[in-house]
Amino acid sequence: MALRKYCRKCGEYKFLDDFHISRKLKDGHVSICKECSKNIRNSRTPEQIEKTRQYHRLYSRIVKDKKKYNASSRDRRLRRLYRLCKDDYDSMLKAQNGRCAICYRAPTESKKLSVDHCHLTGDPRGLLCRKCNSAIGMLGDDAARIANASYYLLNNIKRDVGGCTLDEFARFVKSHLEFIRRPDTYKDPNP
Repeated sequence: MALRKYCRKCGEYKFLDDFHISRKLKDGHVSICKECSKNIRNSRTPEQIEKTRQYHRLYSRIVKDKKKYNASSRDRRLRRLYRLCKDDYDSMLKAQNGRCAICYRAPTESKKLSVDHCHLTGDPRGLLCRKCNSAIGMLGDDAARIANASYYLLNNIKRDVGGCTLDEFARFVKSHLEFIRRPDTYKDPNP
């Protein structure tokens, strides 16, 4: 680890203790020494100081209304990552009857459904709960690996589900398929 660092403001090499700590940067220290930072702070005009104060007041007001701030932050993230607006997300949710596309569980108020997307094109595929989205991601979005995992579970179902027969499993699958056809008559087997 380097014991000295170059200050990009004054152009001198100084000890690391002469720089403020920043966890965001690779070496853990900002690129301007403490002395130069102090000179910059002291040279600000009253207008610049007031502008900074206004920014912090506005930011603190936004953060106080956390629910509103988080909702707008989520909307911006959906737009940036998946090119989805809130209406697109809502229409996808409605098309899936407000449930995860794999396990059919409804999301809670605090845990929204995640957008599953193709990692090659970035196009959204559907809405999944965090567990299902993580499972698909851990299997590398590979349909063959997912099919192999399903085959493995089916062959070991008696051990895993405490003596469940294939007929019972077939009824379970049929109830889930019934939800797809008629969501109003669906009874969740895992309440």
